[in-house]
Amino acid sequence: MGILLAVADYFANLCATHTVIREACQRDLSGDGSELDQASGKTGLAASTRADHGHSGARSQRKSHVRNGSDTRPRPRHAHVFGSEYRRCAVGELGQINEVGRIWDGVRAISFCEDGELRLQGRRLNDITGLFPEIGPLGRQAAAEGTVLDGEMVAFDEDGIPSFQRIQKRLRQDGERLRNRSYVATFIIFDLLYADGVDMRDRPYSERREQLEARGLNGPTWQTPDYLEVDIASTLEATAEQGLEGLVVKRLSSPYRGGSRNHDWLKLKNRNRQEFVVGGWLPGRGSRRDTIGSLLLGYWDNRPGRGEHLRYAGRVGSGFSQGDLEAIADDLSGFGREDSPFEGMPQTAGAHFVNPLRVVEVEFSEWTHDQRLRHPVFIGMRRDKDPGDVRREVPEGR
Repeated sequence: MGILLAVADYFANLCATHTVIREACQRDLSGDGSELDQASGKTGLAASTRADHGHSGARSQRKSHVRNGSDTRPRPRHAHVFGSEYRRCAVGELGQINEVGRIWDGVRAISFCEDGELRLQGRRLNDITGLFPEIGPLGRQAAAEGTVLDGEMVAFDEDGIPSFQRIQKRLRQDGERLRNRSYVATFIIFDLLYADGVDMRDRPYSERREQLEARGLNGPTWQTPDYLEVDIASTLEATAEQGLEGLVVKRLSSPYRGGSRNHDWLKLKNRNRQEFVVGGWLPGRGSRRDTIGSLLLGYWDNRPGRGEHLRYAGRVGSGFSQGDLEAIADDLSGFGREDSPFEGMPQTAGAHFVNPLRVVEVEFSEWTHDQRLRHPVFIGMRRDKDPGDVRREVPEGR
């Protein structure tokens, strides 16, 4: 019980920290950074080097991590994030994995810091720098100069809890009006891919993590979070009590394998939640009779003798705001088709089908015996996800 209470206090304090930072950012997004510096001090975050310290001497001013060897390679211009997703698993599958962190409920991003400038790359190798202007000052930090960093963009609610809906609003690219700047993003940094002319991706995660922490990259809108070395089952229980999605566990000896699923970075979730491909929709009834009533969902599967196919998983009709319905209807309007893209979908009167080019995230209670979603709830659009990567996270029979 002592471990559980300690972990619960840790996550509660983390939420309080982000509440202070979020409030300061909302006041100072267009200012000179003074509010953000004060917030950094209030929460005990390490002070960051400001732009007026200059950059020409940055590498000589901090501890050098360069080593001689064959891993001194050109700095990459693009980088595939570690896996299309973390592989999901149960506690009993973990084995000897020694780092425990939390699931941040955000969207993955890679940062490139060079000559005082920051560039942000999304999961699909798209440039997302302009969507997150508040992260820009990270590029002017001496400790970030010449690095490539892997992390996650997170938006916190009033209680300091990560809000997937809020970060999704920041990803909408249909006009400045829809980029709600009051939902301040924080770049959570958890891996160092390149630094001081050295490609770090083949190094063990423990070494990459040590060198990342030595840089002290903690500021008003970016943070290198602590990780926990505690009992995993108790920690997972603590995250559930704090309303968090779950944990990530990482093998300390693992290299960085961009673009592939593997057993080195694993997710433990408190709730059933995953992405699905949208293959159609049904019209609503009553107050929603003029718009979408539910989305028809599926995931890519490759069962023996059937080849690659979009397997029907059910439909989701709850969890939408009016704004969600309008945005989704507009988004799907150009993808219509006559026939169903699904395999295994029963005949459904009134169904409108679309090409499977959009991804949504859904929370649900369980898979039914006929492999359909029970009590699904819409969480948000996943504009950062490639529909071709969407697979069932929990195998059948579990």
